[in-house]
Amino acid sequence: MIEHAREAIKPQPQQGMDSIDPEQAGDKALLNSIYVKVQMMDSIYEELKDMKKSMQFLSDKYDTAIKELDGCKKQVQKLNNENQYLHHELNKVQLALNEVEQYSRRKNIEIHGVDQNNEENVMEVVKKLAKKINVPFNEEMVQEAYRMKPPKKNRNNRPPVIFARFNNKYVAETWLKKTKTNIKCIEIVPQGSENKIYINENLTKRTRDLYFQARIRGKELRFKYVWTKFGKIFMKKDDDDRAICILNYDDLPIPRAFESSMNDSTFIDSSIQQEANA
Repeated sequence: MIEHAREAIKPQPQQGMDSIDPEQAGDKALLNSIYVKVQMMDSIYEELKDMKKSMQFLSDKYDTAIKELDGCKKQVQKLNNENQYLHHELNKVQLALNEVEQYSRRKNIEIHGVDQNNEENVMEVVKKLAKKINVPFNEEMVQEAYRMKPPKKNRNNRPPVIFARFNNKYVAETWLKKTKTNIKCIEIVPQGSENKIYINENLTKRTRDLYFQARIRGKELRFKYVWTKFGKIFMKKDDDDRAICILNYDDLPIPRAFESSMNDSTFIDSSIQQEANA
């Protein structure tokens, strides 16, 4: 249509000046003006066609990008599901390995709060403590007894823990019934301190770290009891509540709002004096 319009108004060759009627000259000028505008419209039309092609190209690219994005989202979701599955399986393996390691420690105990001196005999210290807490003892019951290495971060300068391994778990269980001895170090070690002596299970690093976090959470939520038994961690809100067994960090109670300060005196813990890496 534009081509037909352009041919219809295309300027004709000029004739002699004498033969041009003024009215015809005005018409020709008008036609020339219209012809120029039609040419401009033709140019705009061509540009619009190019723009349409570009828009179609961009639209196709957009559709392709959307499809690729959907594919990436599905792949990410798939990888996320696989990661969650592998994380779950890894936790199961770690838990199983930890239980095996903890079981291997069933004959061990740790004695906390006994001051160290250069000339001490650790076996004699254990023997004296056994007499004080009234548990049967002879040296044949003990496979080994020694001071453990102190933690790297020993902010409170606590004496190194005494480790003892017995011949069977029943001897260790007898000692562990005396967790809170109410015995002071000075009663065992001459010129010792007023530190209270505690007897605890020999926990794996994983269980010990988890126990440390359980005690912190217990303070936050005002749990009355947090303790370990046979290498497992338990929490109890109050005397009439059921005990919660803590196997993983996910088992820790979720804090809602702190009901009191961290120094609540109603909180009881069997070995709060320990550091997490003791």
